[in-house]
Amino acid sequence: MNAAAAPLTAPAVRASFTGGFAWAFARDLKLALRHPDKVKHLAVLVGNLPGSPTAVVQPLAVRLSNRQLPMWALKTFAPSTIARVVAAVPKEFVMTAQHRGFVAEFIDSLFPVMRDGYDFDACVSNADVNEYNLEAIRVPTLIVHTKDDRLASHDASKRAAERITGARFVSLESGGHLMLGQTTIVRDAVANFFGDGSSRRVDRVAS
Repeated sequence: MNAAAAPLTAPAVRASFTGGFAWAFARDLKLALRHPDKVKHLAVLVGNLPGSPTAVVQPLAVRLSNRQLPMWALKTFAPSTIARVVAAVPKEFVMTAQHRGFVAEFIDSLFPVMRDGYDFDACVSNADVNEYNLEAIRVPTLIVHTKDDRLASHDASKRAAERITGARFVSLESGGHLMLGQTTIVRDAVANFFGDGSSRRVDRVAS
């Protein structure tokens, strides 16, 4: 975490916008806690937060599945299966051609699979968030989560927002872990948040 913060602690850097998607949030949360003077706004999209089923040390089977060969095999021979797993949408969610294209691009971005990064998330950073003192965060914070996310927990994100003073929580009705079909709402929420210099108020929105 200190290595990640190094660019922000340089004398010429006054403040930075930071945001995390899913597990990347652990890094940004640490930055906000350790260097609040260097982080101007913190945005968390479908994050792995305390109390989420993802905020645990993952079993060996899960870690082994996040490898180049099994991921390639699923992508090549079972594209519809891996698409729904990665998107983490419920069975009743209808994926349009546009949704499938977006998910395919996202899956492509995962290659080459970085084993060390996945293992760090699975064994260290996922569970580590349970120890973070969210009440100590003094950085304006936005948390966005979908109700039907089958991977990370919407309720855990809502509880996290309630623990952070003045945090905004945007609750989306559907879209799974990749927030499919919610691009406009998410884009507008993030743009308004980053553009609001006084973003300390609580602003709860449901689509």
